[in-house]
Amino acid sequence: MTKKQTHLDLPVTKRDLKELATKKELKEAVSKLATKEELLATKEELKQEIGRLDQKIGFVAEEVKDELKNEFKETLRATESRVLEAIDDFAKETQASREERIIVSHQAIRDRKVLESHGKRIKTLEQKIFAST
Repeated sequence: MTKKQTHLDLPVTKRDLKELATKKELKEAVSKLATKEELLATKEELKQEIGRLDQKIGFVAEEVKDELKNEFKETLRATESRVLEAIDDFAKETQASREERIIVSHQAIRDRKVLESHGKRIKTLEQKIFAST
């Protein structure tokens, strides 16, 4: 009678060695992967960083909004002052008739309306800035 052969009795082949090496490499690769806890911790850190960045963006947007408002107010005052000075100078130098003064006043009113429309555009831009943050 012959003895029944088991897998332990068979010779080791190159294929067996390759499979063993592949399994060992897989185990090493799996051991290098991050654990679920590490991934969750990283996710929380990223959420916190996103929160901090959102705050910074909000602060910068507020600063930009304030700068735009101040710049517009200064421009509006300077332009209004120049227009009024031009009207006064023109009226004094030429002693313009009433009709000429009305024309100049209407021109000043149009200029003021243009400045107001610029103000509305700046407000729209501010709203877009805050909408994007």
